[in-house]
Amino acid sequence: MTAFVPLYVKHFFGDDPHFENAKIVFSVYDDKPEAIDKDLVKKLGLESVGKDRLKGLNKPTTDDLYKLGVGLSDAVVKGSAKLSRSMETAIKATEKPVLAYSSEEERLQAHADFYHNVLEEALV
Repeated sequence: MTAFVPLYVKHFFGDDPHFENAKIVFSVYDDKPEAIDKDLVKKLGLESVGKDRLKGLNKPTTDDLYKLGVGLSDAVVKGSAKLSRSMETAIKATEKPVLAYSSEEERLQAHADFYHNVLEEALV
């Protein structure tokens, strides 16, 4: 459930000086969507997460959580060669920096360059 990391960093630690300049890079994979707890929004509401942040989670699936993570992140890494059409659409809609899937031989350098660019943009 790594999709909760961007939510928690932005919501609970957004005012913490330690996270002031933090950048969240979220990786998305082609996993089969699965239904999750239908009371998720209610449970997150108990932790004071506003409903505006939880749009699209009324009948939540793992894909919906990924989309939440993508929306709250600063950049996205495509961890699979192929993603669902809805995930591709969600990623494009964010207009955030995206690292396309890389072959195993290129992956290390591609990730290093991507993270460097994301962090460099943050310093500008």
